[in-house]
Amino acid sequence: AESRSSTYMEEVDRSLATNCTPKGSLERLPQKLEVARPAVYRHDTPLIQTPWTCKLKGLWIVVDLFSGTGGLLVAMAALGVRFIAICVESSDEAAATVGAVFPDALHLVNAKEFEPSMLIPVLAKRQVTGILVGGGAPCQPNSKLNKNSTGLQDPRAYLYREICRVAKASEHCPRQAGFRC
Repeated sequence: AESRSSTYMEEVDRSLATNCTPKGSLERLPQKLEVARPAVYRHDTPLIQTPWTCKLKGLWIVVDLFSGTGGLLVAMAALGVRFIAICVESSDEAAATVGAVFPDALHLVNAKEFEPSMLIPVLAKRQVTGILVGGGAPCQPNSKLNKNSTGLQDPRAYLYREICRVAKASEHCPRQAGFRC
């Protein structure tokens, strides 16, 4: 069963490999992070403000996997959190929406491309309070609205593992950047 699972995951990797961030953009991400500005909500529609005081002080890095139209970023902005945003989204339309509302967000196309080690230069250079990894894995494989759904045969059905991988690996970044935990 293990070899069948490994073979299937290799097939998933191959099918997702065609949807990638341009190589130069991917390679420059750590340098872009070092000089990135905190994300700011910019839209004609006012952002709902929450009536409580935000307890997340300082500057945070938010890694939003499968960001869609940026719900996690909107929530963070509504809470008043200062953050640098990295959004990973394969839909051009959804990524364009996030880019219009959060122009300082950095974008990648494929969640498998993001490596938490890309955060080490920004952690070493800037005073970052923490790293928040979030995301909602693609719902298309499981949605009843998707009439062509193949369920668990759809490579996207296993992308939730990317959220776990990035979150677990991000725990080690502060130590690698020289911080004491």
